[in-house]
Amino acid sequence: MTNRDMPLSDLTNQPKRGTRVCAVADLPLLGGKEFILPTEGKPFRMMVFRHAGTILAYINGCKHFLGTPLNPNNLGNFLHPQDSSLIRCGVHGALYHLATGACAQGECDGVGLDGVPVHVREGEVFIGTDVEVSI
Repeated sequence: MTNRDMPLSDLTNQPKRGTRVCAVADLPLLGGKEFILPTEGKPFRMMVFRHAGTILAYINGCKHFLGTPLNPNNLGNFLHPQDSSLIRCGVHGALYHLATGACAQGECDGVGLDGVPVHVREGEVFIGTDVEVSI
């Protein structure tokens, strides 16, 4: 199964709290990275970003076409090339605010990205909001 054919994620199939996502060092300083985590159901696709001294995560799914991944063919770092405060859908061009996931403009029709609660402990990113630690 290719990344493009992988079932879409939603918060109902989120990995269990405490599931390790990655090391903070695995994340680019500018841009995001996709992680596909196993769950009891379908795999869970998420994007993780460094932003303003913290870690943010969203489900990797555009709101225009029922969750189409924002990175077609695994290309790009998710950020708009002229404005790194915006996440850009590589399929439809919809724009979302990096800091909040809210729809900024385009074919997201005012609907924001689904946030994924994460926390950092000892340089590692985990699912859930056990402890919030700045980096």
